[in-house]
Amino acid sequence: MIAFTEPDLWCSCASDACLDSKKWLEHFGLKAQKLTIYDALASCAFHHSDGVVDIKSMPSDESLQSDAETCKKLINAKYCSGFVHMRWKDGFVVHVYVTAEKCRQYEEKMLKALEALQRRIEWLTEGSRALFGNILEERVYLLLDTSESMRCHLPWVKEKVSQLIEEQLCQKQKVNMLGFGTHVVLWRDMLTKVSSQSLVSARHWIDKLQVGGSTNTLGALSVALAAEDTQAVYLLTDGRPDQPVKDILEEVRRWPPVPVHTISFNCDDQEANSFLQELSMETGGRFRRYFTDTQEDSSTQGPCENEDLQLLRAEIEEGRRDLESVCRLRAECILLDTFHHGKMDTNQTAFQGVQLQSCQTSEREQHFSQLKSARCAAQTKSSLLRLLSSGGTTRAKAPLPSGHAKVLEQGWLLPESLELFQTNTDKQMQVLQSFGMISNENKHKKKKKKAKPKECLETSTAEWLKANSLVAKKLTLLDAVAPAAIAHDAKYVPMLEKHVYSKVFNDVLHLAQVSKGGTQKFTLINPLAINLKDYKSRLSKALQDYESRLNLIAWRALPQEEKDKFGGEPVAFLEQREVLLEVLGRLGWPVAQDELSALEEQIHTGRDFLQQATELQSISSQAAQDAQALVPWKSLKLFPITGLPQTINGSHKDTPPVKNNTESPRRPLDSLRGQKVVAWSEDDGAYCSGIARKCLPGKRVRVDFSSGTCVVVPLSQALVVGGCGPCPPLAVADYVLVNTRTEDQGDHFVPGVVIATPRRLEAADKLFTILKFNNKEVHTYRNKIIKISQARYQTTCHKLRQLRLVRKTK
Repeated sequence: MIAFTEPDLWCSCASDACLDSKKWLEHFGLKAQKLTIYDALASCAFHHSDGVVDIKSMPSDESLQSDAETCKKLINAKYCSGFVHMRWKDGFVVHVYVTAEKCRQYEEKMLKALEALQRRIEWLTEGSRALFGNILEERVYLLLDTSESMRCHLPWVKEKVSQLIEEQLCQKQKVNMLGFGTHVVLWRDMLTKVSSQSLVSARHWIDKLQVGGSTNTLGALSVALAAEDTQAVYLLTDGRPDQPVKDILEEVRRWPPVPVHTISFNCDDQEANSFLQELSMETGGRFRRYFTDTQEDSSTQGPCENEDLQLLRAEIEEGRRDLESVCRLRAECILLDTFHHGKMDTNQTAFQGVQLQSCQTSEREQHFSQLKSARCAAQTKSSLLRLLSSGGTTRAKAPLPSGHAKVLEQGWLLPESLELFQTNTDKQMQVLQSFGMISNENKHKKKKKKAKPKECLETSTAEWLKANSLVAKKLTLLDAVAPAAIAHDAKYVPMLEKHVYSKVFNDVLHLAQVSKGGTQKFTLINPLAINLKDYKSRLSKALQDYESRLNLIAWRALPQEEKDKFGGEPVAFLEQREVLLEVLGRLGWPVAQDELSALEEQIHTGRDFLQQATELQSISSQAAQDAQALVPWKSLKLFPITGLPQTINGSHKDTPPVKNNTESPRRPLDSLRGQKVVAWSEDDGAYCSGIARKCLPGKRVRVDFSSGTCVVVPLSQALVVGGCGPCPPLAVADYVLVNTRTEDQGDHFVPGVVIATPRRLEAADKLFTILKFNNKEVHTYRNKIIKISQARYQTTCHKLRQLRLVRKTK
């Protein structure tokens, strides 16, 4: 009696053995257990935030514009610099913070899941499943190739079929088997119910199988597919069929759709394998290739993994990548915390955690055994830092939606965001360098100072001055006072109908530079905000360069006999100017006179700037003393800046440019001038929109209506509607003026009474219902209504009725 054991299931539920890997992963995979990196970090991830803000900057031409220019700039949120980042599954960048507890819990769960995946792979690759796979159907047909080419391997196949009967077929409802060579040999005429007796009979039948003949694949398939209860067919063969491939596929299509799972056994014939793969795809089955250890070409061909194993191994690789990414992100969080909040305990403890960095090993089972042995080990801070430093980069490798592991830089980022992330990376590298975990070759390298190029006298002075003149080096006095200068322009005030100057600068900025031209423009200067000492130092150094070049050019142009007259040593050109010019003129000007005059001009201009800077420095010291003594400045001082176009020269004057000592008596302020109003019109008796031009004596106002007419109305009959006027809430029975705009008359307001207000609970209802004086209803918005008193309403209605009565009598 043959004893049949229960199926060797690795999982707790026996029904899981009846699932293929695709459905099994739907129930027990990483996504089902929410162990993907996105599920694990969902609770501690938040989107990167940035926005466009207005940045105030210095105007390009301060003499024409005093207001700051507004520039748009993209900035990142302040908190983004304290968190690590990765690319999320939707393609956007997110920030994450992985705590030690979350990393430990995720590592434990992931190692358990990887262990379960590896156990399923081992279960699928042992016993009969290594050859036939996991049989999922309940009523199956087994087709065995017994052709002459199977003579050497048939005993081995019989042993595997016996294992199949003991491990899998004993759990099915009905089975049948046949062997096919030239002829088809059946075990039973139809599918037979599985029992102990039937399986013993099947085992004896398998032992009596004999090889011989060709490969009648079509005959075997016809018998199996003709059975009514067949749910699946398992075909094992080692070569090409006797019949043409097209005929077999055409014949299979005529039968009811039944999955045909094909097994290529020790077959290196590409055409035969293509036929078996096409047959399985046509019928919805699975294709497998298997080589025994005795096959000579197995080393070159290699076994082709079936879909079940490919899915499981891909799931394991994804899990390893996600676990490595989470550990790497945790290490980056430690680095940023150390950089921002202080020191970290870096005791060099033994690395007990799992070594996840780039495990490039050919034997995956050996790597999994390391994972299995370390499933309860904890990551230390030092081990995580060594993990991060050994990776060669501080960027987490998070999988993108395409399924490939890519670093963050492989996706496009805004330059501002990329700069922020690079700053965070530099912070992490600084921490690693401070603890000696990465090499810092460039740390002790001193920056090489740029050596100043020697003055080349062969270059013309004009070319040399393009890069070394006072203007090119920004050594003019106007460049020195520019940071503390403000263009002081008059602004036109429509209500006053005049240009006015701000008086606040008289007490703050005490100096003014006035430009020449048709309209004088003032530039106010604060002498206390100018670093004149540094400016004078830089200007003196530039003057020395000019004098040195001028002396060398003049001295090199002299012949030796003339040099001997000066003692053989170079002399200062400006001190011996008349003598040197006479000698050069006598020699026919061996050096261009323009070069000498250009350098002289720079020297004289620089000296003027130096003198004015000295005077300005004395004024600054006096202003500082007055500021300490709380002495107010009564007027602006006009300070001359020479050597620049459009400036005036002269001494200090105590006359202010804008202040008039003889003040005329002030007139009362006209508060209505330029205001938008609605005023009563005598033509039609209603209120029309217009602009108030001027208040007149006797409480009257002159108004320009929108229709083009200009009238004078009593002040009590003009209502201001422009600007920040009151807008009281309206209720039923309130008296109002409602706008009945017409194309020829413009805004036309008539009296009315509110009879309905919008419903508060309905956002779309925003219309008020007004009953006009002529008993007609109108629906309009709040901005077309002006609330008035009852007296004004009665007066306006009375005038309108009288005007209509007069028109009817005419």
